[in-house]
Amino acid sequence: MKKILIVDCNAKLGGIQKALISFLRQQHTENDISVLFLYKAGSLLSEIPENVKVYTTESDFKYMGMSQADCTTIKDKIKRALYVVISKWFGQEIAVRIAKLSLRERISESFDEVISFSHMADERSFYGGTPQYVLNLKNSGKKTCYIHCDYLHSGNRSLYSDAVYSKFDEIICVSESTKNAFLEALPQLREKVVAKYNYIDGEKIRRLAQEEPYIYDDEYINAIVVARLTKEKGILRIVRIFESLNKDIKIRLYIVGDGKERNDIVEIIKTANLKDKVILLGEQENPYRYMSNADFLVVPSYHEAAPVIYQEAIELNLMVLTTRTTSADEMIGETHGLVVDNNDEALREGVLKIISTPHVWINRFRKK
Repeated sequence: MKKILIVDCNAKLGGIQKALISFLRQQHTENDISVLFLYKAGSLLSEIPENVKVYTTESDFKYMGMSQADCTTIKDKIKRALYVVISKWFGQEIAVRIAKLSLRERISESFDEVISFSHMADERSFYGGTPQYVLNLKNSGKKTCYIHCDYLHSGNRSLYSDAVYSKFDEIICVSESTKNAFLEALPQLREKVVAKYNYIDGEKIRRLAQEEPYIYDDEYINAIVVARLTKEKGILRIVRIFESLNKDIKIRLYIVGDGKERNDIVEIIKTANLKDKVILLGEQENPYRYMSNADFLVVPSYHEAAPVIYQEAIELNLMVLTTRTTSADEMIGETHGLVVDNNDEALREGVLKIISTPHVWINRFRKK
């Protein structure tokens, strides 16, 4: 039995964090696993198996797992704000060097393997930090880092990130396509890189989908988006596409999630009078009850690696309309939905194709 420590930013709702919970549930009886959160907070803390030890850091790395809203004291607000400014003006590398000065961990255990479950963030942002944290832990053997992003197109690549990744013993990319993109950037690391899909708990997903499933108006075709409301997820563009559709078309878009672009989306809904066509459901601990009866899932992202939502939709026999990102053809293709070119017009044509021939698309998946 291996002793493993997994490091992540926090336990808030998100694709990476949900994948971590599924990993723990499937592996906690086979290995002696502990988890360390830079910021020990989030609704998913309650889902960690009881025999998994949970640690947190007392160093300034904690601010890399927090938002400014998470800071409860004046001291924390000021310190985190300073780190954000340093990262923006001088780069995350300088901010991490300063944070390392406070690194005095009290974990007495030694581990066979320490895993960074998150990848490097943009070099000008003060978030993430788990790869650098792992590399600075002394009482560890093998050091592993997960890659959940499209390293070529996500905007996360930098000379600093390249240097950090080169120090790991193993890099785990969450699909073959993600692996290929990573190796296109760093071919010299080929011997260290493997591909493994994220763990998901299919039984739990199916069970939660049947807990008070949301009942849609069957006079409409009901599409759903489940994502953070941030720029890279393309939520604004799918809302604008729905705005452009003929008002006589009986289709609605339901959006599960929250994030920085929420106010912009609300403004479009208000000014374009879309309140009966686009419905915001907010962040939901159980998004599957909304997915179970929906007609199709839309993933309108500008870039993705291998989003967990693909695997969750497949578990629920929910058709996926997705833009062509790193793993879309590999994971969705024609078997699980419709992959379109990554531009607004192609995405709009995809929506219209489904609307015009629902018997070809929606009904085919419902029968599985």
